[in-house]
Amino acid sequence: MSTLADHFLRFYGGFADKRIKASSSDRAIKIDDRTEFDRSPVFCSMFVRVTGPTQLELSITNLPLDEHVRKSLTSLRAKIAEMDYGNQVEIPITLKSAKRLRRLATQVRRIVGRGRRYADPNWKWICPRTARSLNRLATFLDQLPMDCRCPTS
Repeated sequence: MSTLADHFLRFYGGFADKRIKASSSDRAIKIDDRTEFDRSPVFCSMFVRVTGPTQLELSITNLPLDEHVRKSLTSLRAKIAEMDYGNQVEIPITLKSAKRLRRLATQVRRIVGRGRRYADPNWKWICPRTARSLNRLATFLDQLPMDCRCPTS
């Protein structure tokens, strides 16, 4: 039986710190699609940490925020820390959080669009990319095998 961390590592390709290889570790797993060519300091970085058999913590740095995104975050019981260089959002999720993550992705994507005004011009490309990463996480959670969904106690 594979652990939840093993499934994440296979799907997403490894930990945020590429030097770490052991899946038993509770280290952050990078789930955004940032590459070495993404240099913007406002890039929305996303990581998941497995905190229990079916519990996860999603960490997002520099998440584009408006009133609709904040409302979605409230329904997810997220903690938002506003800092000088951006924000840090911590969201406790479970294997059944896919629907709420999709709703959050929709709200993030809707921030930008034709005729809309938003706080940072970089959001034009950050919002759709962040939404895709959130939707990919939701799809991944929906497609996990049953041995992850129903842990034996």
